[in-house]
Amino acid sequence: MKRFLKWFLGILFLFIILIVGTIVALPHLIDPNEYKADIIAQIKPHLRGRDLQIPGEIKLSIVPWLGIETGEIIVGNADGFVLKPFVTIKSSKAHIKLFSLFSDTPEIGTLALTGIQVNLQRDAEGRNNWSDLAMAKPQPNYFIKTSSATSNPSASPSLPPLKVAGIHLHDVNVQFDDKQSQDVITLSRMQIDAGPIHAWDPIPVKGKFNLQSKKNALNSASAFATQLVITQDLATITLNNLTLNTNLAVQKETIKTSLQVPSFIIEPTQQKLAAKPFYLTLDSIKSEGHISVRRFDNPIVRLGWEIEKLDLDKLIPRAAATTQPEPQTAPQVATIQRDDEVAPEGAYLFAPLIALRNADLQGTIKIGQLRVQKLDLEKVKVSLLARNGLVSALPEATLYGGSYSGDVQINMKTQPTTLRTKQVLSDVQIGPIAQALHGKEIISGQLRFQGQFFSEGGTQKQLTENLNGDGQFNIRKAQLKTLDTKQLLLGKWYDKVDLVK
Repeated sequence: MKRFLKWFLGILFLFIILIVGTIVALPHLIDPNEYKADIIAQIKPHLRGRDLQIPGEIKLSIVPWLGIETGEIIVGNADGFVLKPFVTIKSSKAHIKLFSLFSDTPEIGTLALTGIQVNLQRDAEGRNNWSDLAMAKPQPNYFIKTSSATSNPSASPSLPPLKVAGIHLHDVNVQFDDKQSQDVITLSRMQIDAGPIHAWDPIPVKGKFNLQSKKNALNSASAFATQLVITQDLATITLNNLTLNTNLAVQKETIKTSLQVPSFIIEPTQQKLAAKPFYLTLDSIKSEGHISVRRFDNPIVRLGWEIEKLDLDKLIPRAAATTQPEPQTAPQVATIQRDDEVAPEGAYLFAPLIALRNADLQGTIKIGQLRVQKLDLEKVKVSLLARNGLVSALPEATLYGGSYSGDVQINMKTQPTTLRTKQVLSDVQIGPIAQALHGKEIISGQLRFQGQFFSEGGTQKQLTENLNGDGQFNIRKAQLKTLDTKQLLLGKWYDKVDLVK
């Protein structure tokens, strides 16, 4: 019996050594690069005719982690678009604990992708190089399971609880070349680090990125942090305590902004998102609001925003007047790299209107105190409405003992864009206006003004330069406070008031 037990243990020990030795030697015996053609053949049907290349080396490991590392991967572009790869990945690696595959909680190590370049394109007719991927026939996913699938075939998919050491995306660059709006938007130097992930606990996420718009001369550098919560049925994604800090370059000035959202809720299947409330700070300007969006392709936006005090003269300083103005170059942030191409003058001010072209917006903006072009307004309220390329703004405010109201209608369905506006001032003290614009209270009295104006153009500068119309005004209880007849005849102060020329 002892001899039998001795032989049995010896054979068992030898068997274990052979198994361990085989597992350790397996990565050296099997070269995964020999199976590149099979891997490409399995993936290409999902790419809707795009080419797939794996010129980089594939490495395989088994014990104690089942891992794979790849070199460069290139996904070709869609038919009809320029010969730029759709996606390029310089390197990637993923590891999963071998024996955890037999448990209900797979244990995954680090998932890392480095050097990702995505080239998005839209032609002048609105055709893009990414939407066809969503039309690909879905294939079974063996990692996602459904509960009671046999009794309820329409049950929502759910993820099993996971353990992931971390997910890292480094050096991600996304370029959107939009021929329709004649703009190139670049998301560059993006880095995202998430994890650790344990079951359904909140996931810490942090990252940074740069954003550029060539047409609108927009440059920004941002950093963010949040706690990510995902429901098991994937129906709701919540970003708790989201903080986004941005350095925004405007006219060679850097504006520091900070956005804080206690709870940012995204419902992908319902195409909804909401931030109620959000807190936005621009330099020292504090504001609070709420926003909700439905339908992501042609969004339906509802907005409410309250700002305590806003000084636009400080926020967007006006360039000093010169007889020969210097060429206007795009503002830059020190950490952002961009082309030296000069954006069309005035285009950056037209960007908010472009964003509303396909939106359905209803919103209200309230400002307690507003300074614009040296004038002080109070209790400012702007009601906004945008739909089908038509934008309407109804501003109202009190200023210098009187009131202001307006009606601005912008039609972006036409080429070029057209603008119609009505402006009304009632019982406004003209003395403080003259003091603010000219530095002297040349005239006093109560001003009443009513005018209608029209313009058309492709940029804010063109809309301003092409503005024309007519109006009428009168001044009650008028008193001249200057004997400078030459000044009155030349109209120096009158031009600065800029009511009617």
